[in-house]
Amino acid sequence: VTANADINGGIDVEGASDIADTLTLSKGSGNGLVVSSGAQVGGALELNGSVDFDGSSFDVDASSYFQVDAQAASHVKTTSGGLILSGASGVTASSPLSVSGATSHAHFDATLSVTGAVHAKSTLRADAAVDINSTADISDTLTLSKGSGTALTISAGNIDAEGAADIADTLTLSKASGNGLVVTANADINGGLDVEGASDIADTLTLSK
Repeated sequence: VTANADINGGIDVEGASDIADTLTLSKGSGNGLVVSSGAQVGGALELNGSVDFDGSSFDVDASSYFQVDAQAASHVKTTSGGLILSGASGVTASSPLSVSGATSHAHFDATLSVTGAVHAKSTLRADAAVDINSTADISDTLTLSKGSGTALTISAGNIDAEGAADIADTLTLSKASGNGLVVTANADINGGLDVEGASDIADTLTLSK
């Protein structure tokens, strides 16, 4: 056929077909193209509609990548269940990762390594240990609400508090040797003072009862 061909019925081709120009499928509704076996695309694949993927996996080889371009935010979502990202050598996000929604959560079952800032607009919850190897800047209240036992343990380093400290229960200083408490300014004790050891007073002791 060297010119146009109009075929009103089906076409059954049992061999290979070489189409050197555009293949346009303009079916009004339903599936315009059904591929029951493998398909290979050697160039770019542009999809202007939604993709319904019913297979077990979507594989991208090591030399390629999956890219979504849009003027606004691009989305990868599930209509039910969670979205699971896994990689043999980890999952890398080179741009900001945003998790939003009233019931949205991000669960990390392995190590989360962040080389930039972490900006949490809502509650940041950790159900396991949090290991911070650098400084932490908390501009509001830090609340420790452990029901029992030690709520805060500092195994090394000093504590420098530039503001007032309100301790509603017992303050125990258990240093093995040396001075357990050093006060370089005045001290006001409104209750009793029980001293079980020796006291060295280098200046005047005034009792003004």
